[in-house]
Amino acid sequence: MKITKETHRRTVAKTVIYRILSIIVTMMLTLVFGGSMLQAVQFGLVSLIIGSTHFYVYDRIWQFIPWQRSVEGQDTKWRSIVKAVVYRITVILVIMVTARMIFADSNLTAFLVATTKFAINTATYYVLERIFNRTTWGLASKPVDNGLNHN
Repeated sequence: MKITKETHRRTVAKTVIYRILSIIVTMMLTLVFGGSMLQAVQFGLVSLIIGSTHFYVYDRIWQFIPWQRSVEGQDTKWRSIVKAVVYRITVILVIMVTARMIFADSNLTAFLVATTKFAINTATYYVLERIFNRTTWGLASKPVDNGLNHN
């Protein structure tokens, strides 16, 4: 029996492509919601830096919350669901604050930018996953010993 996994190169390629698309979405939304090209570039770059920092800090904070985590460090499904939902909510808030600071003229505009970005980025991630699902580049198959093949 063989198992197929992604290589590090494939995962890095997906990550870079997704981040580039996310920055483009951020910049386009800035322009659509009335920002200038300079503000679009600023918002794109700031979102990249703040988004990466936010993810790291958020993940590290959860290291100190023992709820629904085994002593071996394994998370239950509920913990993973809560982490994911709370993360997405905090992302929307971070985007709102960032948009308001850089270009949005009202809290409503900042909210619309954040929720629109959330929807587009979710769709973008899905499409990217489906595209990579159709290509074999960066996949590696390895034999798996299931304990049944003993000589």
